Amino acid sequence: HLLGNSIDKVDFKRLFQNPEILFKKINGLIEEDFDTYAALFKIEEPGNLLQKIEFMIKEKMIAFFLDKNPEDTANIMLFCEYTSAGMMSAYRYWFNSSQKIPLEELSLKVCLMLEASMKALSIKWTE
Repeated sequence: HLLGNSIDKVDFKRLFQNPEILFKKINGLIEEDFDTYAALFKIEEPGNLLQKIEFMIKEKMIAFFLDKNPEDTANIMLFCEYTSAGMMSAYRYWFNSSQKIPLEELSLKVCLMLEASMKALSIKWTE
């Protein structure tokens, strides 16, 4: 519920001008209740909470990018599918690999991959 509310409050225009905002928010939530998130990221059954969060993030991203690039639907959909699944998978990997790198480093790397994906598909995210 807390993460869902946080996602609803994300200003995607501001986020994609500085994607580190989202990852700092995610880091803060994880650090506040590490054990709960560690357990969540280890659940593999279909329809779990993480899949719902991934879906929420993807839907928000789709709406944001289609508003900015309505003529580029195919690239937007591909980018949003790839990015939302990749972000969640990276955090799942981190939790399941005994956090071999600091959370901040993971977030920075995921942020860089997000930016590289946008650039690779020539997706505009700022005015």
